[in-house]
Amino acid sequence: SQNFAFAIIIVSKALGLPLRSLERILKSARILPVPGRLELVTEDRLPWRPLVYVDYAHTPDALENAILNLRRPDQKLTVVFGCGGDRDRSKRSKMGSIASRLADHVIVTNDNPRSEAPEQIIQEILAGANRAKDHAAEALATTVSSTPDRKLAITSAIENGGGRDVVLIAGKGHENYQIIGSERSYFSDRAQAQAALCMSRSWLVLGAGVSGLAAANHLAHYGDNVYICDDKLVALPSSHQNNIKICDIRSIPWERLSGVVTSPGVSPEHPVISTAKISSVEIISEIDLGFDRYKGDIVAVTGTNGKSTTVDMAEFISKKLGLSAWACGNIGQPPTALNLREAPSNSLAIVELSSYQLDGSLAWPAKAAAITSFSSDHLARHKTLPNYFMAKWKITNWLSSASTLVISTDVARFAEEFGVYWPDCRVLVIGESSAGLRLPSQCEFIELSGGRVKLCGNFISLSQFGLSGVHNQLNGLVASLLLESVRGADALESLARLRDYRGLPFRCEVVFDDGSLKIINDSKSTNLESTLAALSVAAKPVILLMGGQGKGESYKALATRISNIRSLIVFGASRDAIAQDVAGTLSCETYEKMQAAVLRAMELARDNKCDILFSPGCASFDEFKNFEDRGKTFNKLVIANNPMNKN
Repeated sequence: SQNFAFAIIIVSKALGLPLRSLERILKSARILPVPGRLELVTEDRLPWRPLVYVDYAHTPDALENAILNLRRPDQKLTVVFGCGGDRDRSKRSKMGSIASRLADHVIVTNDNPRSEAPEQIIQEILAGANRAKDHAAEALATTVSSTPDRKLAITSAIENGGGRDVVLIAGKGHENYQIIGSERSYFSDRAQAQAALCMSRSWLVLGAGVSGLAAANHLAHYGDNVYICDDKLVALPSSHQNNIKICDIRSIPWERLSGVVTSPGVSPEHPVISTAKISSVEIISEIDLGFDRYKGDIVAVTGTNGKSTTVDMAEFISKKLGLSAWACGNIGQPPTALNLREAPSNSLAIVELSSYQLDGSLAWPAKAAAITSFSSDHLARHKTLPNYFMAKWKITNWLSSASTLVISTDVARFAEEFGVYWPDCRVLVIGESSAGLRLPSQCEFIELSGGRVKLCGNFISLSQFGLSGVHNQLNGLVASLLLESVRGADALESLARLRDYRGLPFRCEVVFDDGSLKIINDSKSTNLESTLAALSVAAKPVILLMGGQGKGESYKALATRISNIRSLIVFGASRDAIAQDVAGTLSCETYEKMQAAVLRAMELARDNKCDILFSPGCASFDEFKNFEDRGKTFNKLVIANNPMNKN
């Protein structure tokens, strides 16, 4: 950039043109990089390959400047370089020291050794690298290795690089030869890097659900070899590609693998993950693979409840406004299924992130993010409430100083309680009152109470936008503020687009209503807080159907909704835990399978003339693949056993 600035000034003086005129010309021109000067080797990379740059840097200053130009705090930087023979020997140790201080990994190799012994040159470079590590004020984590074979050094650096990594091949730049002894032979850093980038890799995808299969197809589409395994017996769809194979956990070909891709929900303690760590095999998440090389903008949303609806609303508004946007992650399609790397730069990915995904993924640059709510959940995995909150708070790592974070007041209170580090960006806090909150200076409070929100100094009723219930109102407001931050869409105009919004399937979805009986399918409820929210908007006492696979949380808070519950029927793996937690406050019936519980609810509805709320408050995996599978099964049971057909 300094050279570019000098060039502009020189041309301006030579032609007698004002700088502003040149600025206009240059903005419309395409400036091509000088060959061999921080030259990006290729833009047509296969999945999860590093960015590779070739540079002519062969002096200490030039090497330092090249490294500093590529250095990013969230990326691993590998430097491959050597020093020429029959040239200034004093620069060798200096360059070794610079690389050791500034890079994450250094591979010292041959440049043009000429008449000197290659090993002697390498040893002089290594001596400087080792001295830098020995005399550093803090321990340097840089790893340093060497090989006289420059082709092997380049190939090794690229093979071991991931999608967020950078490889700098320094010293020869545009040169297409190498001189060893008196022999001059063809050698191009650029050509060798291209060849290494095009080599196929082998991957293991752990988890054969929707996300796992999407990741496997994504990798296979670009020519990589994929093994896919799961704790359960799986079969590949008939349309699968030939380079995808089912693999038993006991026969994983570790020696062939470049990495392990994990599906959401895979435990960090899974034995395959443990083996990958021991074997030094890179572990990446499906989310990371999906956002590899994505050029558009990201809006990231998490929260215990409300995140799916918020993401769905944001996508709905975006499309109404004519924006190119996709909902993905924990809702919609997995990022790898969307092939975001080929999406245009003006696109918008609105990604829902569970605590599991945040816990196992890298941070990606989001223009805006939201934490919709926070309450007890997933304690079986996170063990404690602070651990769970910190997993959610990791979404703030996706933000820069130019980003916006939107949170509710309950999230802000937990943030204060757990003493988190607040992001250095604009923060919007939404709730009834900010009383008692010690918000940092970058926070703006937005009052939302009694169905009205205060925007631009005026209170506006949210009912005019078709938003009923405090949770829907909060979600709609969050979605609108996110789009205002990212695309400049007026929040009120965005809210107005929600008048046609019909809600998510399996989220308080009315599947039957004849005026006297209403049956509501809330299969997306996978924690107690979500069930309590559904109960709070019930018009009259209901027969509540709950159950599935619990997450380690207590169900005692059901006692706060006694007036909303006529009868409680529980099923599945958590049935006894729920029954025990409500003993003495609510009477309940327990059933092993959901079908028997639904049939009993139908019977009670017919006898007592009351509504049915199916809001499991638990995960579905003890009996179903996911909450959608559970919701569809419930709908089929309602149709087949409708109580009105029994009259």
